[in-house]
Amino acid sequence: HVPAQAPAAARRLLAGLTRADQAAERGALLAAAARIATSGATGDDAQLNREVDAATAGLGRHAYDALGHLAAGAGCAPERRIAIVNQLLMEACAELPDQPTPTTTDPATGELTFELDERLAAHTEHVPLILQALAHIGRSPACQGEVLTRIIERLVQQWRLVASWRLIWGPGNVHELARTLALLAEGRDFPGPLRIRVVEALAPQVQQLPVARALARMLTLGDGPYLARLAGRIAEDLVRLAAR
Repeated sequence: HVPAQAPAAARRLLAGLTRADQAAERGALLAAAARIATSGATGDDAQLNREVDAATAGLGRHAYDALGHLAAGAGCAPERRIAIVNQLLMEACAELPDQPTPTTTDPATGELTFELDERLAAHTEHVPLILQALAHIGRSPACQGEVLTRIIERLVQQWRLVASWRLIWGPGNVHELARTLALLAEGRDFPGPLRIRVVEALAPQVQQLPVARALARMLTLGDGPYLARLAGRIAEDLVRLAAR
């Protein structure tokens, strides 16, 4: 669409929400509208941004993609951007039920069945979507400074919890968290002190291949004597692991 048509295209997508039967379909339409609204093709159309934002209410996980685009957009109000970031971080880092997994036993066969907590299952499914949205926000030129620092500090804190088994996440989500931190920290304009925090957090888990790959990407871009020393220690750890 040419710029003059972009707002109309976004509003047609929003109008389609009322005809979509499935939440996933509404989420896809909303994400497409958010991409158009924040692409720069609509100019500084604050009203369109508000319309898209309002449509995210009640969509739950299906709104994560749209929220990521909205908060990454230059036209997002700073207070709304930090509110979206805080919402996504809160949901990604939610406290999960810390209790034994209930089981049932079939009296005829003696077969044991584990009953997964629905909240735990939903959280496991939602985490990659939330991390993807946060990565999109954190890599946006509009979202530096306080917003970026907030994302990195909270995700590093969460990484330390899951990497030390003080909080149990599935392996796939643990690796996705490492990948997200690396994706954010590997940008050439990423603040050096924050990159060091990410490297220091990930380095103790270098024996995990996804973490090693994430560290390699960051260390090839980083500079400065301290980061160079960190890279040297990580390389020594890898050599020791390979020699086992």
